[in-house]
Amino acid sequence: MQGGKRKAVKNKTAKTRGAEVRVSRAKTRVVAKKKAAPEIRKPRRTDGGRAQAEPESGQDGNAPPRRAARAPEAPQKKEAMRSVKAQRGERTEKPRRAFARREPEADTALPPRSVEDSGKKKKRGSKGALSPQENGVRQPEEGAGARAAGEASGGKKEKRISRHVRILILGGLLLVSLAALLWVYTATGTLNVAKVEVRGNEVLDADYLRSLSGITRDTHLLKMDVKAVESAILSEPYVAGVDVSRQYPNTVVLQITERKPSAFIIQNGKFNLVDQEGMILESADAMPPGLIEIRDLDTQLLFPGMEVSGLDFATVTSLLGSLPPALREITTAVGLGAKGLYLEGKGTLVIYGEASELPRKNTIALLALSGLVDRYGAVEYIDVSFPDHPVIKPVGAG
Repeated sequence: MQGGKRKAVKNKTAKTRGAEVRVSRAKTRVVAKKKAAPEIRKPRRTDGGRAQAEPESGQDGNAPPRRAARAPEAPQKKEAMRSVKAQRGERTEKPRRAFARREPEADTALPPRSVEDSGKKKKRGSKGALSPQENGVRQPEEGAGARAAGEASGGKKEKRISRHVRILILGGLLLVSLAALLWVYTATGTLNVAKVEVRGNEVLDADYLRSLSGITRDTHLLKMDVKAVESAILSEPYVAGVDVSRQYPNTVVLQITERKPSAFIIQNGKFNLVDQEGMILESADAMPPGLIEIRDLDTQLLFPGMEVSGLDFATVTSLLGSLPPALREITTAVGLGAKGLYLEGKGTLVIYGEASELPRKNTIALLALSGLVDRYGAVEYIDVSFPDHPVIKPVGAG
């Protein structure tokens, strides 16, 4: 009996130890599964209306996690779950997912939902996600991309048109401004001449030249006839050239180039001043100082503004132009006689003959007049027609 009891105790102890081993092994497998299986979270609504994930647990928080995919629940079980959630204060409806895509403002307006659509049960996908139509996001209609491209091209055309319009407006304003300025400067007295400056005059009076130009205070600076002013001033024999210039806003400048008299011709009791080119500058009543007389020249009636020409005058002026300053100071007259060119200085006649070798003849004549005449006294003439053999004839010599 005792042996049987011991055997029964041993068997019971072995069974107990086997059960403990199996329990420990099951616990080990459960712990390994918990570590290996991912934790499944379910969305929870917060105050902001966004879904947050929290671990799903039972009443005591030690329930095992749910599987990723589960079989459809029975209606009774769903009702039980709704009642439990209602007791917890949780919302029974799952939140709608917000899509990040943003459509154009023209397409964002949603049509009002009808009562029938709101009463319909939403269909979920295979993973429990709502479709864009169920979430209330309006999908772009057919042809929306083409319409958007057309609107963009239309905007570019409008920009180009507006740019052209602005350019045309600015150009028109510029033309109008220029026309207004032109009218002010041409049709009003803004640019009327207020001052006439005369420069370069030595003999002629400035007021005389201003009056001769014909420019008055009523003369418009832009409308002034420059050619007419130049012609009026050039009518004065003393004026060899004139330059008329405008200085805005209301000044005219007359730059004068005057002629200088080089000799005079006595005719009809008048001393007619003439320059190197043969222009008669004026007719004076008295002999002008510092000028040389031209004699024995056959000319017609002389008057200011007349130009003396001819071979004889050209020959005489060539002699005048070749005289050095020292010889010119002691020369009183030049002319063209029977023996050719001649000059008179210190009361002595110097015969030049032909108009050749004038510089050399001038040197001999200067030496004769400044040295020999003072040494020998009165001399009838000096002949330098042949510079290599000059002739001096004293008064009274045979």
